Amino acid sequence: MFIQLKFPFKPLSSTSISNIVKKVFKSAGIDNSKFKPHILRVAGVSAMVAVKTDWAEISRRGRWSSLSVLNNFYVKGN
Repeated sequence: MFIQLKFPFKPLSSTSISNIVKKVFKSAGIDNSKFKPHILRVAGVSAMVAVKTDWAEISRRGRWSSLSVLNNFYVKGN
């Protein structure tokens, strides 16, 4: 969970996190028209697969409703 740096220190919304990632991408010279913040979720799956993390653990951490959702959208060619 990410929290605000100012009082009342509430959790950041997904929109706020997305905006932060877009700003970081822009400052790093990453083309925002090609790469959206959601790419980080895909990269996370790839990193966990690379170190042979259990599929159920990947699904839990990614908050997917089922392994079939994970398989259909993220595990192409594995």
